[in-house]
Amino acid sequence: MRVAMRLRSRAVGIGISLASIMIMGGCLPPELFLGYTDSRTRDGSGSDGNEGDPAGSQPDGSGGSAEQRYSLAVRTDGDGSVALDPPGGTYQAGTKVTLSASSGEGHEFVSWRGDVTGTKNPATIVMSGNKTVTAVFTEVKEMATVSASWKNSSSGRTYLWIEWRLPSGEMRSITDSGDGPSGALSSSMLAEDLPDGMHWLTLGMSYRGYRVYTDVTYEVHFPEYDFAVTRRISSGAEIGVAVVVKDGVARVVHNGWLEADQPGAGAPTCWYPLEFQAGWRGGQHDVHLSLELTLPNGEIVRGFSSGHEYAGFSRVAISDLACIEDGTYDLSLELSYRGYKSFSDVTCQVYFLGYEFAQTDRLSCPLTHRIQLQVTDGVVRELANSW
Repeated sequence: MRVAMRLRSRAVGIGISLASIMIMGGCLPPELFLGYTDSRTRDGSGSDGNEGDPAGSQPDGSGGSAEQRYSLAVRTDGDGSVALDPPGGTYQAGTKVTLSASSGEGHEFVSWRGDVTGTKNPATIVMSGNKTVTAVFTEVKEMATVSASWKNSSSGRTYLWIEWRLPSGEMRSITDSGDGPSGALSSSMLAEDLPDGMHWLTLGMSYRGYRVYTDVTYEVHFPEYDFAVTRRISSGAEIGVAVVVKDGVARVVHNGWLEADQPGAGAPTCWYPLEFQAGWRGGQHDVHLSLELTLPNGEIVRGFSSGHEYAGFSRVAISDLACIEDGTYDLSLELSYRGYKSFSDVTCQVYFLGYEFAQTDRLSCPLTHRIQLQVTDGVVRELANSW
């Protein structure tokens, strides 16, 4: 019996026509021949091997294995999330995936870890295998910051400085610019490290032989207090902002950049049993303003004063209610000058166990004002007021 067959080699993916094989005297089973497949169905129907899938068994006709798919596992370290484009998490080999990190409230994205590294956001990855990527987030630490920048100087020699005085009297920083037509300065500390009490923040511009004018932007950022101003100032200017911090919250008690009647110019915080303060603006010459508080036992308490300046601030405060005794309290404000007789616009403010007083007057040096208050069982009564 003669049987003619065509053989296909699947091992190398190439169709090979074999010579007719003559088999005499019988019929050999087809499975003895390499690669032979009977295309007939169980009912005997089907092709004779020349139709159907001439190129192989794969749907795309490639004759190779099915296209590989890989998984992308995304994790987060900290408060945040990661979006994938295209989405899904399982991709065909060679797919380029974009990862976009979004931080949660009070956090910020820091970096990638795993099969993607670095700080670029968004980042991309090509799926050449199973991948794992971690987005790292960290809690944002709030900063208390004082900064200044300047430009458009009328001279190439502009000398600015900022000063930060802590409640203890320690100078947190004195940062100066050196000479230059433009530049920037800043000083900061962690908000959580701010000590309670009054912080005196000053910006000044010094002389270098002759008067210079420049455009200055000054900014203060404390917990729950933000201030920014842009103004053209001249050499000799020295402007202060007083901020009181208590339990991580800040309140402005004096802002020398603003007129006394402007919102945000400053006022007692009412956080303490007694606050006695005064600010002066627009002095004709250097002015010195000092405050004294005389207690019922005769003890004299002197507070902070910014010194001899065209504008400045003084403040006395008692923070402990236990220190308030019944009796008479004398509050004294003294205005003096240095070199030349001067005048200034002075704002005096008092808060004492619910008693409040505020007055703004143009005063000439030398001058003294007094307020006398009586405390009885926690109630304050005004006895005298020279204002």
